[in-house]
Amino acid sequence: MKASTQATLRFCAESCRPYRGRLIASALCVIAGVLIGDVATPLVFADALLRITKLTSRSSLWETFGPLVILYAVLLLLGTAF
Repeated sequence: MKASTQATLRFCAESCRPYRGRLIASALCVIAGVLIGDVATPLVFADALLRITKLTSRSSLWETFGPLVILYAVLLLLGTAF
């Protein structure tokens, strides 16, 4: 007996019904992980590169890069956790 696509999708939807909340939460975690890993982290890295180009000999490295390094580390951890 061959199942139609509609019957297969209906079966999958009915099977997932008790886990709807977990399914939605996992989908949101995947989206958040992609946004953090593929959008936010490269933007922070690009800002660090931009600050490198504007460095002077009197620049303090921690004042210039400290917040970016912390933000980058937090984003990497969050991206990995999601």
